[in-house]
Amino acid sequence: MRMQAIERMTLTVAEAAELLGVCQMTIYRLCKKKQIPYHMIGTKIVFNRENLMVWFQEREVKMN
Repeated sequence: MRMQAIERMTLTVAEAAELLGVCQMTIYRLCKKKQIPYHMIGTKIVFNRENLMVWFQEREVKMN
């Protein structure tokens, strides 16, 4: 039986920061201000990959 790779649904703070091209402190600040969608699993902050990408795309500055 062949095992298929499973893509994780969640990202850590470090992974979210790398994906968005910002420092981890920026991610923590956005979480504290409730300006970014995140989940708490115990004391760990995690991000749903799809929700984070939608959130990012919704904040695109449109050029006139």
